[in-house]
Amino acid sequence: MALLQDFVKLITVPPGDLVYHLVTLFAIQLILGVAFGHWNRHRRDPAAIRLLVAGIGFALARTLLMLIAVLDRVGVLSSSIVLPPLERSLDLATLLLAIWAFLPILKQHPRVGATLLLLTLLITAGVYAAFTTFWPQAEAQGTIYNDYWQGTVWEFSAIAVLGLALIAGVIRRGDDWGLVTCLFALWLTGHTLQLAIPLTDSHAAGWVRLASCTATY
Repeated sequence: MALLQDFVKLITVPPGDLVYHLVTLFAIQLILGVAFGHWNRHRRDPAAIRLLVAGIGFALARTLLMLIAVLDRVGVLSSSIVLPPLERSLDLATLLLAIWAFLPILKQHPRVGATLLLLTLLITAGVYAAFTTFWPQAEAQGTIYNDYWQGTVWEFSAIAVLGLALIAGVIRRGDDWGLVTCLFALWLTGHTLQLAIPLTDSHAAGWVRLASCTATY
C-alpha cells in the first residue's frame, strides 16, 4: 500500500502530473485508432459506432486536461483553480461514456441508452458549471479539493454510477461481460479509495488517476 501511495503522489504533483496526462493521452489515442479501424470495417455495426464515440470522448477529455496542465506550466492560468472541478466532471463523463458503450443492457436498448447518456451528461455539465462558481473562493482560502465537499459529491456520484453498472452487467451479461466487469470494478476501486483515503495535500484525485491509468493499459 505504501508503494501505491508513493506512486499516487508522483502522478499528482509536477512534473509527474503532466507525464500522467501525456501517457494516458497516448494510450487513449492508440485505443481510438483501434476503434476507428473497427468502425471503418463495420460502419453499420452499432457497437463499432459506440466504441468510436466513446474513444473520441476519452481523447477529447484527456487532451483538454493535458492542455490545461501545459498552460499552467507556462503561467497562462492556474490549474489549482481550473483543474479540480473540471477533471472530476470529465472523469464522471468518461465513465458515463464507457458504461453506454460497453454495458450489454444499454446495447440491447439503444434509445434508452442514448437518452440516459444525454441526460446524465447534461446533469454532469450543469453540476460542473455550478461548482465552478464556488471553488475559486474556497481555493483562495487554502482549501484542498480532496477535503472539499465538492470532491465528496463527485466521488459518491461516480461510485453510485459504477455500482449500478456492475449490478446491471452481472444481471444482463454479454459476450465480454468478464472484461467489462473487471474494468468497472477497477474504476470503482479507484473512486472508493479516493473517497476513503484521499491525499490531503493535493487537489488531484490520485487514486482515480491510478485506476484510470491502469484501466487504459
